[in-house]
Amino acid sequence: MYQQWDEGELKGTYPDGFYGFCTEGKGPHLNPEDIMVNVYTLRGLDPGIKTAIVDDVHLSSGAKIDKFTGTDAGQLNWQLSYVEGEVSYTLITGYGCSPQKLQARYEFASPPEELAISDAAETPEEDASSNTSKKYAETEIPAAETLENVESGWTYIQEKDAVLVKYLHPTTDVQFELSR
Repeated sequence: MYQQWDEGELKGTYPDGFYGFCTEGKGPHLNPEDIMVNVYTLRGLDPGIKTAIVDDVHLSSGAKIDKFTGTDAGQLNWQLSYVEGEVSYTLITGYGCSPQKLQARYEFASPPEELAISDAAETPEEDASSNTSKKYAETEIPAAETLENVESGWTYIQEKDAVLVKYLHPTTDVQFELSR
């Protein structure tokens, strides 16, 4: 971030333009998140936080949330759509306890060696007219003390009854299952 101010009250912002032989930055000064909001919007993504609610459970994420459902046994299922190769963050409140397991499931083109694979015949969304067999990877997302140093993980904050999820999207659409 070559042109970013690194000190003073404008720290972290970019000048709108450079003048005086490119030595004097002039305002308005833009925050990096203002630039990223435009980049995401140009890519067809809504950069705002989305929230879905099932009973007393609220799920909020910067990713697009689809198919958020819950069962009587306390299992939550949802799908997130986000930028492939980027990290999404999700906040779940009102779950009532620390989860036992969080799993992710996504379709992939060629099978990775270390992941469990299941046939699409088990998937209700499969198009019956399709002759190609879809393959899915299923991974368990590990619990972590902190999410700072993990690629993907989750943590539970008992005082807030909040589950925080950090997930690196190997593909755009990923299905999640949280269980007690």
